[in-house]
Amino acid sequence: MSSYSEKLEKLFAYGTPEPVGLEDWPDYLASGITTEDTPELLRVIADPTLRTTDPDEEDPKYWAAVHAWRTIAQLRDASATAPLLQLTENRFKDASGSEWAIEELPDVYEGIGSAAMPILINCIADST
Repeated sequence: MSSYSEKLEKLFAYGTPEPVGLEDWPDYLASGITTEDTPELLRVIADPTLRTTDPDEEDPKYWAAVHAWRTIAQLRDASATAPLLQLTENRFKDASGSEWAIEELPDVYEGIGSAAMPILINCIADST
């Protein structure tokens, strides 16, 4: 596993997330995560070494990506929108966690807010 900052490593302890809405997610920002940590959060989402086990084996690191994108939503960091869209596309290609992505990414973009809209609109309008 790649090394991550201490505050982001706390995301690995959450384990299997509860399938609840945006307003019921844990307060990920309580550990001191800020928008300065967004590149590292995106790295967690992209890190294939975190998804090398079966999710049914209760390995908490498997779920770190879900907790990372939830954290981005709580940060309301619009700068993460485009990279998150690219990572989402990659997630659907390898099917790891794609069910969670389908369910939660609309909530993530809602959490980011209206600043994400121009990027999302361009993505939807892109026929490629």
